[in-house]
Amino acid sequence: MNVTRYLKPGRIVLDLKAADKRSGMEELMKIFVDSGAVPKGRTDDLLRILIERENQSSTGLGNGIALPHAKTDMVDRILVAFGLSREGIDFQSPDGEPAHFIFLVLAPTNESGEYLKALAAISTVMKDKSNRRRLLHAKTLEEALKIFNPCE
Repeated sequence: MNVTRYLKPGRIVLDLKAADKRSGMEELMKIFVDSGAVPKGRTDDLLRILIERENQSSTGLGNGIALPHAKTDMVDRILVAFGLSREGIDFQSPDGEPAHFIFLVLAPTNESGEYLKALAAISTVMKDKSNRRRLLHAKTLEEALKIFNPCE
């Protein structure tokens, strides 16, 4: 499964400014709001859901990856945004290392199969150490897209 099926070019930030997980999620959520995928008035509600999910169990996966995600009735399709934090953000990952690769995923409440496919597609690309290294040094959107979709 190709990550770019879910992750569109306009939803990639190669210079995430956030210093903590909440502001990182806010910065990525703004991408959804600016594109009209999420109503501006629902941002606080969605952030609350993401923070609640984060409080249950950190979405820091290790190897510099964080995957904050939630299912909600506030979206009508799977949404994925990616932010590269060159400084890293503490997501309480099991390895104790900061997250540089932050994927924000929202899915409709009734969506399970496609939601799991999206998470799996991200995991498949990011488990490759070479992909992580190349992505950390990506300077352009085109470089990042080649990593997320090596077939193009």
